[in-house]
Amino acid sequence: RESRTRQGADKAECYDALETTIAGVQTWIRRTVAETRARAEAEYDPLARANLQAMADVNAWIVGQ
Repeated sequence: RESRTRQGADKAECYDALETTIAGVQTWIRRTVAETRARAEAEYDPLARANLQAMADVNAWIVGQ
């Protein structure tokens, strides 16, 4: 957010768009984490379950959950 001040008001629209995009991607990742965890719980195959749990953990780490 410091860049907004340093770069000038004429760049505010670009920074707003970037912030909106990043927030949207983070929301998508959070939904992916929830779905992946739900599928892991329902998975019977231990290898597939472990893989799904690892995927959820990595994605949760990315968004700081």
